Amino acid sequence: MADINDYLEKHDASPFESWRSYLETANYSDGTRELYLRHLQEFVNWLPGIDSPDELLDLQLQAVEKKDPRALAVIPRKISEYEGYQVKVLGRHPNTAATTKKAIKNFFTTNHVPINFLRTKRVKPKGVAYISRDELLKAYTDYAPATRPPERTKALLLTLKDTGLRVEEAAGLSLEQFLEADVYTNDAGEEFRVYRDSYFIEKTGTWGWPHFGSESVAAIKEYVGHRRSGALFLDRAGPIKGINITTIMRRLLGKLDAGRKLSAHSCRKFHETELERAGMPLNWIMKLQGKEIGNSTAAYSRPEEGQVDPTTRKSGGMMYLTEKYIEYYDALRVLAPPLDSKAIKEQEQRILELEAFKQKAEGIIEHQNPVRAEWLAEKLQKRLYREAAEAAAAGDMDTYRERITAADSINPKDYADLANTREDEWIPISDEDGRLTPEGREFLRKHPGRKAEK
Repeated sequence: MADINDYLEKHDASPFESWRSYLETANYSDGTRELYLRHLQEFVNWLPGIDSPDELLDLQLQAVEKKDPRALAVIPRKISEYEGYQVKVLGRHPNTAATTKKAIKNFFTTNHVPINFLRTKRVKPKGVAYISRDELLKAYTDYAPATRPPERTKALLLTLKDTGLRVEEAAGLSLEQFLEADVYTNDAGEEFRVYRDSYFIEKTGTWGWPHFGSESVAAIKEYVGHRRSGALFLDRAGPIKGINITTIMRRLLGKLDAGRKLSAHSCRKFHETELERAGMPLNWIMKLQGKEIGNSTAAYSRPEEGQVDPTTRKSGGMMYLTEKYIEYYDALRVLAPPLDSKAIKEQEQRILELEAFKQKAEGIIEHQNPVRAEWLAEKLQKRLYREAAEAAAAGDMDTYRERITAADSINPKDYADLANTREDEWIPISDEDGRLTPEGREFLRKHPGRKAEK
């Protein structure tokens, strides 16, 4: 008859090795796995009389078998002491110190050894802070260009704030997934990319629907260049790891000197806060970020299944989720939006109208009514200044400078009185060759003594 102890000794790995294998196969990120292993080993090194995690497990197992309350309290008490040692002596954050308890509990539970921890009161820290739009813009424009490579830093920053993904999830993105994602455009012609088939989130064991906004799409395209395969974000050794993204963002955002803790996770808080502020339902935001929805509406709220127009895609129409994301994207926008083709045409038309307005005003016969001339100049200046303001708001600085220059150059003496002619009823006195037009002759006949400007 087989003996369980003999079988375990011959065929089973040690408790610690079994736990290590479990962490590699379960839904734990690389960062969490390495953190748990390190904290358990550090605790074993600190604890007197214990040389390995397996000995720690045996000690707890003996306490369980004895059913002695004093023996059962030994390891939990030592864990509490070690947490205090980390905070007071090593200067670690309380959240970092609490990782030891999580690691040991996971180690014991995986090996089916019970442990009850002592209940202790501790102040819950505020954690990572929200980052503002102005801070994101400053990090992008002032500090990202100085990093190496700057294209990767910019693409990472904009991807984190557009998708709301955690660093491990961003590290796991592949270039093929990005290139094969569904492509949509807004009214301005900006490109958005969507993972229509969802994306598995290891930490929560759920599915998310990452949406890449126009700013992150443009930055990623510039970063990847002609690459067409492999990880979306690369490091020197190959695919980037989540812990490396954390380091890159901590160094970048640390230069802001904001007086509070900013990290890559701050972009996730920006993503949720701004979309919620704009009016997107919280459950929909959680689906974008791949969060587990714990309330009863999780089974009924399915914006990823609704289709705006099934004819727009072979596999179905745009998701309701995507429609709302594009609608609310201005809430996530950090850079100035480009002028769309329609706006450009409208602006070009307004420019032509202004030029015609100025030319007609300059071509009218000089008159001795300075009040009328001053009114005309002031009216034209206001139109030019308004156009300059609109151009500046749209990020078109060339048009802005052109309008300002034109407005500042206007002098009331250069304009003549329009008599009773309304602005939309200008009289063409002469043609392009300088000859009087029939309308010009009639105008001079009614106003004798005036001379037409060639």
